Amino acid sequence: MKISEGVERYLGRRRAMGLSCQSEEAIFSAFRRHVNNLPIQEITQKHVLEFLGLRDTSHARLMAKHRSLTSLFQFLTDREYMYALAMPPVRGREDDPPPIPFIYSPTEIRKLMQCTDQNQTNQLCAVSARTLRAVLLMLYGTGASTSEAISLKREDLDLKRNLVTFRGDRMIQRRTVPVCKDIHELLRSYLRSEESKGHSTQSVFVSKRGQPLRAHWMTCAFARLRVRAGIIRNDGGKCPPTLRDLRQTFAVHRIASWIKEGADLNRMLPALSAYMGLAGVVSTQRFLFLTPERFKRGLDKLSPFKGRKHWRDDADLMRFLASL
Repeated sequence: MKISEGVERYLGRRRAMGLSCQSEEAIFSAFRRHVNNLPIQEITQKHVLEFLGLRDTSHARLMAKHRSLTSLFQFLTDREYMYALAMPPVRGREDDPPPIPFIYSPTEIRKLMQCTDQNQTNQLCAVSARTLRAVLLMLYGTGASTSEAISLKREDLDLKRNLVTFRGDRMIQRRTVPVCKDIHELLRSYLRSEESKGHSTQSVFVSKRGQPLRAHWMTCAFARLRVRAGIIRNDGGKCPPTLRDLRQTFAVHRIASWIKEGADLNRMLPALSAYMGLAGVVSTQRFLFLTPERFKRGLDKLSPFKGRKHWRDDADLMRFLASL
């Protein structure tokens, strides 16, 4: 039995249990290519080690690969399709600092939008340029997660009242939120487009063939788009800018605009937390710490001190920011 057949049997079992397999599909597809679709019995620990160390990836991604392959091999071993394979241990990275989100500037957002047509010209691309652009704007305009955006159903839209229901996931709460006029027009225009018409699926955003979008399609398309737009990071972060950073960018840009407008952050931050489906106000604290260096002038207005004293010297203000 080839590894591809074993993977299909494993995923079929998972789907029968009502579980989503999108992330695992991408991992197994990459592993199958790495081992050239070898027979299951010929796969060794060396193959697994080479695959896990194939590229400099985040520890979370490394652990996801390790868990997926462990589950797959256990499934195949239990059914006697292969002999037991001892998975190599994965060293922890407790001392590593958490990854630094990348905050796109408005100029960089425009560059991404401008390059979508050229980025999706290859006929093998599963996602059209219009769909890619629409999903990116949806992420940046609502702060939704990637999984929420690509799993959006037509029944989740109430365009008459400008409302969208995001179903959430393990970390994000389900919620119904209002959307701005631009997002309203984006959704209405996309639903009338050729990409959306003539397909039986109830998904809002679909592939060229009318299938519901898959996460790895969007991830691959965005990776090419980022390179084409010339967006790189110079803030010391190890991971390149990603699709999920648009959610962080939405939050930071909202906070920045409120600071410039002199809004009451003590009132607005709970609203932002609820809008993004976060567990509580404390969850927005990380967005505040991403804001200061980029928007120092706006934060200067929060400090009651005049003259040479900096807003960071205001102990009451810093305690307020830390307590949110």
